[in-house]
Amino acid sequence: MNGEHSNNPYVRKAVLENKETQTVAWAYTRPDGGRGFGLTGMHEHSNWMIDDLRKLVLNALIWTAKIEVPETGVVTPTPTQSELTALQKKHASD
Repeated sequence: MNGEHSNNPYVRKAVLENKETQTVAWAYTRPDGGRGFGLTGMHEHSNWMIDDLRKLVLNALIWTAKIEVPETGVVTPTPTQSELTALQKKHASD
């Protein structure tokens, strides 16, 4: 469990052993009307295949742009692992 890409050991202990809740996403409307959104958890490219997580990110993007979020949220097709891998290769060569 401990390794170069194993995340923060203090956070792992807080979550796994101490059962402490963690904030993973937040939204904020500034007094001047501006909007912001933050999210942890997109470190793994394959997370884009999780429909609800992808929908959350897309809904947040249009919300921050002050575009009306559809009642059912932004619906997109689930990308395959091969599609994600192809995009990573394409952008790595750009």
